[in-house]
Amino acid sequence: AASDLDPASSEVWENLGTAYSFDGQKERALEAYNMAVTRAPDSVSALYNLGRYLWSIDRHEEAIGPLMKASEKNDVGDIGGIKLWMTAEPSP
Repeated sequence: AASDLDPASSEVWENLGTAYSFDGQKERALEAYNMAVTRAPDSVSALYNLGRYLWSIDRHEEAIGPLMKASEKNDVGDIGGIKLWMTAEPSP
């Protein structure tokens, strides 16, 4: 498994989450993204990926925390228009 490469690496867990999400394994993807944030709680990338994934599976309220935290920690401000993106109406 990818996590055998370096289980302490948040990047490995983020990549694993992405692989699971592309494979349609929602719970495993969510577990991997959460593990990435656990391994690196201040990682903009880990927070952003967790938030985006939660948003994509219609767990909008849960997504706001990690997305806002990622935006606040990012030195250049609002990454990817997170604040604008979160205020837009969800697609049907």
